[in-house]
Amino acid sequence: MEKTKVAAIQWITLGLLGSIWGSSFMLMKIGTRAFSTIEVSSLRMFFGGILALPFLGVIMIKYDRKILFWMFVSAMLGSAIPSLFYAYSASRMDSNLNGVINSLTPLFTLIVGIIWLKYKTNLISLIGIFIGFFGVLILFTQKSTTYAQAQYAIFPLIATMMYGVNMNIVKIKLSHLPSRDILLGVFGILGCIYLPIVLYLGVFEHIDLHKFSITFWITNPDGVSQKMKSLEAMLLLGFIGSLAASFIFYMLLKRTNALFASTNTYLIPLMSIFWGYLDGESISWVHFVSLLIILLGVYIVSVRK
Repeated sequence: MEKTKVAAIQWITLGLLGSIWGSSFMLMKIGTRAFSTIEVSSLRMFFGGILALPFLGVIMIKYDRKILFWMFVSAMLGSAIPSLFYAYSASRMDSNLNGVINSLTPLFTLIVGIIWLKYKTNLISLIGIFIGFFGVLILFTQKSTTYAQAQYAIFPLIATMMYGVNMNIVKIKLSHLPSRDILLGVFGILGCIYLPIVLYLGVFEHIDLHKFSITFWITNPDGVSQKMKSLEAMLLLGFIGSLAASFIFYMLLKRTNALFASTNTYLIPLMSIFWGYLDGESISWVHFVSLLIILLGVYIVSVRK
């Protein structure tokens, strides 16, 4: 395949990944309308891992303890713990602030790589990272955030640090494996952990499937109806926002590097503009300028790739 075609596929993959994960914050917020923080986090991991759980035995037989250990670490740092922190912050602060903090992932990925793995970086990579983050900050200034919301920023900040560590773990310790095996191993472990948790929490009690609604994002004052809507959001978040998105991420990481793959988080705040537009918010020239700045930053990082 020609080099330009490969690069185009990588950029399309990066955009798709940013779009999917960018929608996750909205889905989490819908989930918190009917479920607690621990329930939202557990449902997300349960739906993401339940399909991979039947294949966990095959993975455990196929690979040694060292590989299984790093799969477990990746499951914890890349999904389980961050999902709990983000679910908690999603119920207490605006999703836009969550998105901006999440955009620190490339910076933490680079810092972890330099300190732990002795990555050799250059000025071009640093410039690209900060240009992209500057574009994200411009988007953030278009939204109002109160101090009451901002005080919970420590939770997504810690989660973002974990993402930075996980990016490097997957690239260095697991990327030599088939993407499918990484997915089945990591999410099989999550399914094994969260199946009993979900059953213990009893989140599927008082669920009425007749209340299923295509417009699950619209709040419903009826408790049973809203619970079904929130469950639908968690189903999408688990299957698409976690399982499918992680598979795309593993494929991208195998073909590029941790730093370039992590820049998908710069595209996440752009999704908040999209959802805001659907909700009746206007789009100004500032948003387009921010988009150009973000893409410029990602492109500069990709030059080193």
